Amino acid sequence: MEEIESVDSFLLAKNYVLKHDARYFTTLGDYWDYGNSPVRYSGSRISFAILPGVFYTHFDENNISYFPDENFSRQYSVYAFLVNAGIEYTKEKPINLYWQNSIGVYGFVGTVEGKINYLSENDKQTLRVPNIQAGFTHTIGFYPNTRTDASFGYEVRYIKLFDKYNVDKKIAGLDGMGVNTAAHIAVNYYISPKFRLNLSGDLNYIWENSKSSSVLTFESIQQSSLFISNISNFRIARYGFKVNSISSSFQLALIYSIF
Repeated sequence: MEEIESVDSFLLAKNYVLKHDARYFTTLGDYWDYGNSPVRYSGSRISFAILPGVFYTHFDENNISYFPDENFSRQYSVYAFLVNAGIEYTKEKPINLYWQNSIGVYGFVGTVEGKINYLSENDKQTLRVPNIQAGFTHTIGFYPNTRTDASFGYEVRYIKLFDKYNVDKKIAGLDGMGVNTAAHIAVNYYISPKFRLNLSGDLNYIWENSKSSSVLTFESIQQSSLFISNISNFRIARYGFKVNSISSSFQLALIYSIF
């Protein structure tokens, strides 16, 4: 009560209030309970980021057969250091009380440096995968009242891997290029300040042209280097493939937020 009285006194002092009635105080209380979600911004932001990571996996294959009458086993481990560094630019503008426009652009360069230890063959290789990444996002937000918000957006992400494969120097590399375009929609209705009904859906198109058996990940910039986990054997990772895929998903959920 004391907090709402303070807000009311401020609005009166600034001549923002025209009528003191039940509707005004009900709306004021509703804004006080729900006005912190979602958060809307106005202005531009430039961010510089360095994203380090560590990757390790141990793989043990038994009874492998790539050709008729062939049967063998393989055991190897991979450990690597990952780092991406770049710049992100975001511009957000409230069009009016109900609509919000947000765009974002980012560009990153990075590398994966590590070792592949073939335990079953007592052999080692150096892993080296430089890469660049870029992306663009655009989101339109709609806020009809204090308890409901909706957003529609689309994004384009690009990843390029530069091959450093060298047989003589025992360097294992990956070569690939991929583009992900996606459109998404989300609607939230707040049953209480921490409990909401969420409806969401997305449509994705992925194009990939790879000279290595690498699968690119587009979930986020932090996860973009996890393509390493999709390699079953770096020594046969020279067989390329192309990807053209469309996928969609739909979700209806009740979400409770602790904070």
